[in-house]
Amino acid sequence: MRFQRDVPILCCAFTLAAGWVAGCGQRPSSASVEARRCVTGGYQVCEEHGMDSCMEWGPVLSCSGTDVCSNGWCGPCELGCEARVCGPDPVCGESCGMCPTGQTCTSHGMCCEDVGPVTVDSVGEVEETSFALDAAGRGHISYCVADKGLKYVTNTSGEWVTATVDPVDPVNNVGSGMTLALDAAGKGHISYYDGTTFNLKYATNASGAWVTTTIDPSNGGGWVGVASLALDAAGKVHIYYDGANGYLKYATNASGAWLITTVASPGNVASGGSRALDAAGKVHISFHTCVHTIKHLDCHLRYATNASGSWVTSDYLDSVGMWGHSSLALDAEGKVHIGYAGPDSYSLKYATNALGAWVTTEVDSTSLRGTSTSLALDVAGKVHISYLEGRNFDLKYATNASGTWTTKPVDSAGDVGEATSLALDAGGKVHISYSDITNGALKYVALCPE
Repeated sequence: MRFQRDVPILCCAFTLAAGWVAGCGQRPSSASVEARRCVTGGYQVCEEHGMDSCMEWGPVLSCSGTDVCSNGWCGPCELGCEARVCGPDPVCGESCGMCPTGQTCTSHGMCCEDVGPVTVDSVGEVEETSFALDAAGRGHISYCVADKGLKYVTNTSGEWVTATVDPVDPVNNVGSGMTLALDAAGKGHISYYDGTTFNLKYATNASGAWVTTTIDPSNGGGWVGVASLALDAAGKVHIYYDGANGYLKYATNASGAWLITTVASPGNVASGGSRALDAAGKVHISFHTCVHTIKHLDCHLRYATNASGSWVTSDYLDSVGMWGHSSLALDAEGKVHIGYAGPDSYSLKYATNALGAWVTTEVDSTSLRGTSTSLALDVAGKVHISYLEGRNFDLKYATNASGTWTTKPVDSAGDVGEATSLALDAGGKVHISYSDITNGALKYVALCPE
C-alpha cells in the first residue's frame, strides 16, 4: 500500500501514568486530536469523549466504495504486485496477471511449467547420479554408468551436453559413491571411488578440462560406500567418505594440501552418509552404524560435526535400514535436517534438531524401500525430498511446504527412481535427476513449487 498521510496515529495508549486515570487515554493536545488508526472494517479517530477530558478511540468507520485504509486514512488501493506476474496481489487482492496456457501460478506469483520426465542420456545402466544448479539456474549432473565410468552432463548451452570424466578400463571401474558440487564460477568438483582399488578420487574441470586426482591411495581393501563432497566459501573441498576396515574419514584441501582425518574408528561404520558445511565452514555429517546381532544386522542413524573444533558424534538418532542412504541439509540457523530410510528400508523418515532436541517423523510408510533419498531446503526452510518408492519402483516426491507432509508420484514408467538427486532453484522449482533401469537411461524432471 502506497497511500499515506503524515499524521500521528498512536494517541490512545491506555496506560497508568502520573496525573492520568486508569482506563483513559492521554489528555487533549495538538499531537493527539483526531489522530487515526486502521482497524478491521475501516478506521478509528482519536477523540475526546464524555466529560473527563480524556482521549479515546471512537467508533469504527468504514471506507467508502473500494477504498481501503492505510495509516489511518482511506484511499484507493494500489496494487502490490511488484515482481509478481500472476495470481492475486497481497494488498488489494486484485489479479497481477494470468499465466500462458500450460503454466501454473506459484504461491510466489510466478508462472511455472513442469519439465519432463526427460531422457538426458540413453547410456546404459545408471547406478548413481548427483545434481547441482549453477547461479544461472542451469543443471549439472555427474553420473556413474556400469562399464562406462564416471560421466558428466550439463544444459548450460540450452541443450544437454555429455562428457566423460573418468573412463573405465579393464582394471579401473570408477565413479561409485560420487557427489558433485559447483564453485562460484560454475565449475564442477566430484568426489568418487575407484571401484577396483577402492581408492578415493577427486575430479574437477576448474581448469577447463576434467582433471582427476587420487586423494587416498591407502583405502585399498576398503569397500565402495559414499564419498560426499562440499565446497566452502573459498572454494576449498571437503569430502566425507567410508574408509577401509570400517573407518569413517574426512579429507580436505583447505590448507592447500590434502589432509585426511579419521572421524569414527572401526566399529561397524556403514555407508549411507551425507554432509553439509555451515556458515563458519564447519562440517556436519549424517551416517549410520551397524552391529551384528544373533538374528540380524542392527543399524542406526548417527550425526557428527566438528563445529566445536573437534569431532563429536551423536548417540543413535533412529533405527535405519542397512541399505538406506541418508541426505542432510542445514537451514539458515545451522539446524540439521536429514531424510533417510527407516528400519529394514520400509519407510521414508525425517529427522531434525530444529527445536533443540532431535525429533523423527515418518513421512511415507508405504515406500517399502526408500533407499534412495535426496533432501534439500527452500528459502523458507521447508523440506523437499525425492526418493524411490520400492514397492512399485517409482520416483516419488515429499514436502512439508504447506505445513504438513504431502507425497506424490513423479515418474512411474517402468523401474525408475533409483539414484535420485534433488536441488532447488531460486524460485523454489524442484529439479531431480535419477535412473531409469528399464530403459537404461539418465532422466531428469523439474516440478513447480506447490
